[in-house]
Amino acid sequence: MVNTKRIMGIEQFYEEWNNDNECIEVQTSGSTGEPKKMMVRKSRMLASARRTNDFFGLNHNDRALLCMSLDYIAGKMMAVRAIERGLRLDIVEPCSNPLARCCGRYDFVAMVPMQVWNSLRNDDTRKRVADIGNLLIGGGAINNDLEKELSAMPCRAWSSYGMTETLSHIALRRVGKSLWYEPLRQVSLSLADDGCLVVTDEATGALTTPLHFSTTYQHPEFGKSTGYDYTRTKNPTRSSLEKTLAAIEHADYALATSSGMSAIVLAFSVFPVGSKVLAVRDLYGGSFRWFHQVKQEGRFHFTYANTEEELLAALTEDIDVVYLETPTNPLMLEFDIAAIAEKAHAKGAKVIVDNTFYSPIYQRPLENGADLVLHSATKYLGGHNDVLAGALMTSDKELYKNLFYNLNTTGAVLSPFDSYLLLRGLKTLSLRMERSTKNAQAVAAFLKDSPAVKEVLYPGKGGMISFKVKDEAVIPHLLNTLKVFTFAESLGGVESLITYPATQTHADIPADVRKSYGLTDDLLRLSIGIEDSQDLITDLKFALEV
Repeated sequence: MVNTKRIMGIEQFYEEWNNDNECIEVQTSGSTGEPKKMMVRKSRMLASARRTNDFFGLNHNDRALLCMSLDYIAGKMMAVRAIERGLRLDIVEPCSNPLARCCGRYDFVAMVPMQVWNSLRNDDTRKRVADIGNLLIGGGAINNDLEKELSAMPCRAWSSYGMTETLSHIALRRVGKSLWYEPLRQVSLSLADDGCLVVTDEATGALTTPLHFSTTYQHPEFGKSTGYDYTRTKNPTRSSLEKTLAAIEHADYALATSSGMSAIVLAFSVFPVGSKVLAVRDLYGGSFRWFHQVKQEGRFHFTYANTEEELLAALTEDIDVVYLETPTNPLMLEFDIAAIAEKAHAKGAKVIVDNTFYSPIYQRPLENGADLVLHSATKYLGGHNDVLAGALMTSDKELYKNLFYNLNTTGAVLSPFDSYLLLRGLKTLSLRMERSTKNAQAVAAFLKDSPAVKEVLYPGKGGMISFKVKDEAVIPHLLNTLKVFTFAESLGGVESLITYPATQTHADIPADVRKSYGLTDDLLRLSIGIEDSQDLITDLKFALEV
């Protein structure tokens, strides 16, 4: 697969990269004039690579393909991206159909249009194109025929805009999804007085996203826009967050809202008045409260199902929307998203999934057929009990366009500073979920053996546990005795919390309704944080047994 010359080429590049020089030599392609050599700072190349890796959601040990010449910036930047993120880099000689010399799936591949076109002409390599996670296409225009073919492919294909001087791309367009190129994070575009494009690269190597507090932005001239006119519509910091949210849910689009409830309200705003909604019975109390209100107002009709079997049986042709929490709050019931989505779509219904409890670490509903995913991002995504936020993700372009319009119209957008805080929280999401799961498994095992506990409700992963005590009269004493656990609403933060749903999160649900589906007054809910698990167990043991 790799000839000796090619190996020596990459080795020579890495020798140049690892020497003491601050700069490295690159060469322009000559497509717009005479080829020329220039020196660029390695720090700029690293910042550019980091920006690309972040945009595509690439992680350590993800697999990438280098099939472009190391003589030019495109090949060099693929090598730098591998260095920056620790990618597994396969190397093949540049040719018209490089995938013919490869095997297996790639998370990231960069090609010129000719290479992509030739790959699609062969049955074997066409399948490999379809299996690419992100396909970056540069070095030439994508014609209508190639655009049409890629639009029908399951891979995420991107057209790039850039040049050697900008260290590869500075803006990207999703092929088949958008007509417009979006500048990458920390890149702004404007027009000079003479009509020339001005590219401002704010990349400094900083590891945190810049905060853009401005509510309004200057127009370069009449009829022109930077893409950021007014923060309610679009803000650079929030845009960076939304790209990240879309990446972690493997969605094409994301919107950040001012709270989890505003995300729920926004999700239903795209459905006409009178729509029939089939929802799981066990719901967050705030969701139920709003559902009950809009039902009384005649805006939507709601029916509920206690179990997956009941839900599938109730899923008829007159249902417009299926609404799921999985696991549910607080009974921790899991639902088969794929099975429900398949039947819902056959009946003409859309599927909305609240993924707050599991987060994208343990569940990506869009991959299982859901049309729309929402989060109370206040919880696990933020993770520190210091930001109020919501999120919506979808890969349905029409849904997104309507959601964006309604969000811009109603104004329940996330502020720049809260967007910054949420981005900060997302950096540790995987680590926090891993630690809270490990702790929760230990706590659940303890509770199952406790003589004071009647039932433990825990699906085996995530940080949320509910349990029922044998004697509900002990609950006030238990809540007042705990020292490590904090008696408070909310969930998903680094601190462990205990909640009494009957008087807190689910108090708006009538008692007879709660009891009808198993949310009894003997139930407590735990949000397990990242403390030492033995401290959590000792705290519970003392409170339950004293």
